[in-house]
Amino acid sequence: MEQPNRVATVGQLRAALEGIPDDTPLIVNAAAYPDSPEYVDEQVITSTGFGLVDWGDGHGLEPDNVFALNCHADMSSEEVRRKPDRPARQATAETAPSAEPEAEP
Repeated sequence: MEQPNRVATVGQLRAALEGIPDDTPLIVNAAAYPDSPEYVDEQVITSTGFGLVDWGDGHGLEPDNVFALNCHADMSSEEVRRKPDRPARQATAETAPSAEPEAEP
């Protein structure tokens, strides 16, 4: 699944994982916040796959054995979440604001 900067769906993730052995290591490449390392914000998966690794032994880039979920943090919630279209709720005695008692003369 190679879709940089596009939100992955559950179906796309299932398809990407199909056929990968159960004991394959899984990592998440999430964006870091250097100003606030303890801060965590929602991120979306934008691509998945096996990367390449250079072990520094002169053989150059080789396929990695680790499957990665690549994330993107710069998407607004409007790009990911969509409020469902539904009719307005009817006010009931439980949800309607209570009336203030009238002052006695």
